[in-house]
Amino acid sequence: MTITDKKSYTEVCEILKHIPKKELNKIPKDVIEFLENNKDRTYEFTYDVSQSLSEQKVLRETNSLIIGLFKRYFATNTQKEKINNILRQNELIYQNELRQKYNADLVFKKRCYTVKENKRQEEQITIIEYKESIFQKIINFIKRLWS
Repeated sequence: MTITDKKSYTEVCEILKHIPKKELNKIPKDVIEFLENNKDRTYEFTYDVSQSLSEQKVLRETNSLIIGLFKRYFATNTQKEKINNILRQNELIYQNELRQKYNADLVFKKRCYTVKENKRQEEQITIIEYKESIFQKIINFIKRLWS
């Protein structure tokens, strides 16, 4: 579990303190206990009741957790459908950004070009056979006799 996760659990716990008891009871006790047990006890977050949740400065992970809790325990079917549509749109936008950032066509073209260049270089290499001179053969023969 990362530090960011623990901080987001802290923020969610603080936000949950400000919802009505009737609504809080819709969330299972084990979920709330998990959040409480895994939150960052050194991190301080205060929820400003004079501002809406969207105006609060919370971590991105906290927003994700709040959306998940809302969708799972509070949302009606139409609200769930709207949330799913928004999440699908966000995923499509994210995938398009990735596609633009890491354009697969360019990456593969670059790689193919490098492979072709390496093949050209390999073709240009010629093997040169080494032949011993007569003097070198005599010296090597004498060395073998002494060893």
